[in-house]
Amino acid sequence: MGNIGKWALVFLCAPIFSVLCNAAPKRTADATPAPSAAPNSQLVDCSSLTADEQQFAYGLLPENRAMFCGKFTDVQRAAAMQLTSQPDPTGAVVTPDQAVTKVAMANNLMPMKKSGGCPVK
Repeated sequence: MGNIGKWALVFLCAPIFSVLCNAAPKRTADATPAPSAAPNSQLVDCSSLTADEQQFAYGLLPENRAMFCGKFTDVQRAAAMQLTSQPDPTGAVVTPDQAVTKVAMANNLMPMKKSGGCPVK
């Protein structure tokens, strides 16, 4: 194999090794998680919800979608949706994800934080 062939092989294999070696760039603590951050929650079935609830759910981050579709009661879903239709006491607009988090916290439904793994630096 000539020099060109060796370099072509290196460039073709580099992305594979990058994925296998988990060489993705590090995120800061306040970065928004990528949609693939919780792959199982993307598979949550929201088909039993009303059309309005489904529309609301598909605008959520995967973790919040799993909470909204899988753990919330009808009343909790309605409360989360209602929170987004009015500003909070400071006048700020509540996002759908913030609304789901508020309702979940108020009902002690927040998932346990995972511990372990590599610390973010």
